[in-house]
Amino acid sequence: MENENVSRETISEENELLAELGKSYDSAAIPENELIENVSRETKEVQLEESWSIEKFIGEKIVSIAGIGILVLGIFFIVKWAIERNLLSDPAKIMLGIVCGTLLSSIAHKLSKKYRAFSSILAWGGLAVFYFSIYQAFQSYHLLSQTIAFACIILITAFSVIMSLYYDKKELAILVILGGFFTPFLVIPIRQI
Repeated sequence: MENENVSRETISEENELLAELGKSYDSAAIPENELIENVSRETKEVQLEESWSIEKFIGEKIVSIAGIGILVLGIFFIVKWAIERNLLSDPAKIMLGIVCGTLLSSIAHKLSKKYRAFSSILAWGGLAVFYFSIYQAFQSYHLLSQTIAFACIILITAFSVIMSLYYDKKELAILVILGGFFTPFLVIPIRQI
């Protein structure tokens, strides 16, 4: 009897909460278990909507973007250092960039289930390294013809579209748009600009 009173009190509290949310349920038409599940789910959704904060934004977005920016710059400076000391041949320099881009994209894919926001930023960094590598292969080292460089950048852009759809992130979509619009400019020889 006492247990029944407690459950009725709980249901009446939950009905009040549902009324605050702008939804009403007829407790006679819905079984108690289903009513409790609906209320629990809706209260969790309200709590999730209210849980956004500036600390979360800085921790998840700003620090991650700064970190991947530093990583991409680090890769750039390592390759530059190797170039200045003639440690790598020209094709090896480009392959190093492509391997780093592949590594970043692979790590991003592996982390995508647990760390969705961070993995999309890693993927963004990997795609930036791909674009930069093909650009350097064409402009600086003349390892690729204009047609092959254009085709490679189009493939990278297509891969970027797939990744932005997979991650459903605006950051990647922005990179896709930028990559798509800058593709013709990346494969024009500098002396023609």
